[in-house]
Amino acid sequence: MDVKAVAREFNLPPAFLEKVAQELKRVGWVESQKGRGGGYRISKMGETITMADIINFFERPYEVCPVLRTKNLELRSKN
Repeated sequence: MDVKAVAREFNLPPAFLEKVAQELKRVGWVESQKGRGGGYRISKMGETITMADIINFFERPYEVCPVLRTKNLELRSKN
């Protein structure tokens, strides 16, 4: 995956997408290759990564689940 090409395709700032890719590399979910034809690709352990793993890596589970998000907001308003 070429970060700049993906950023252009989805109208995202390349620096932001590069930071996301670096975080995924840090936990071993993607590998990087520099130079011509380089970029990021899913690592060999990528076969075991679920969408829930990715969401929970970037967001707390209660923020993703509407029921838990509502309960959390109720708890915050009581404090």
